Amino acid sequence: YFHNYSFQLGYVFFLEILMRIANKLFHPTTLLYLEVINVLCLSVINVCVVKINNLLFEDKRIARISAFLLALSAAPIISCTFIYGIIPGMMFAILALYFELCYLKKNNVIFAILSIICILLFISLFLIVSLKIISFSSFNFSSLIYF
Repeated sequence: YFHNYSFQLGYVFFLEILMRIANKLFHPTTLLYLEVINVLCLSVINVCVVKINNLLFEDKRIARISAFLLALSAAPIISCTFIYGIIPGMMFAILALYFELCYLKKNNVIFAILSIICILLFISLFLIVSLKIISFSSFNFSSLIYF
């Protein structure tokens, strides 16, 4: 499976870390806690989107409207039950964007460092691991050309 879909190896590595931590702390019997992590990541995304709107427009009405629209959006809420890498990856990307905007507004280097850390977490967990596995695997690229 991972030979053909090696782009998922970064997320599997991320889940492996989360599962080992969860097994050390509270010995779960189901994988429901991974869905709870997705819900927490989605709540961080929603809060950061509202804060980004507040930073960009500096108008509380726009922030309230964006919070209302995010609350009415059903697609992210439904997708929280699926254990994919989309929501944690989006969380790191939105956090990086928020910290970058804070850096540009306030000229505080701490925000730039936090933005770089979020970008590095996203890249290391979801991109570098999968690219490393692809480069060292014996993937037959001719199978892409010939049917």
